Amino acid sequence: MDTSQSTTNIYNSTAQFINQQGKVVAKAKLTKKQRQLWHDYQLVQYDLTTGHQYLLKNGLLKNGLMK
Repeated sequence: MDTSQSTTNIYNSTAQFINQQGKVVAKAKLTKKQRQLWHDYQLVQYDLTTGHQYLLKNGLLKNGLMK
């Protein structure tokens, strides 16, 4: 991977959603519940990588898994 041209990781900068048949699904086609789960995932990911690790500090994660 050549990162010399940009500080953005081009391999992880956008999400792709794949259905059970292996087809790519547009974000706009996700159900309300699926969009909420995606948002929750983004919040967890942010907290663990850039945030204050509240999930770890408050015991909400055990062995890397949500309780």
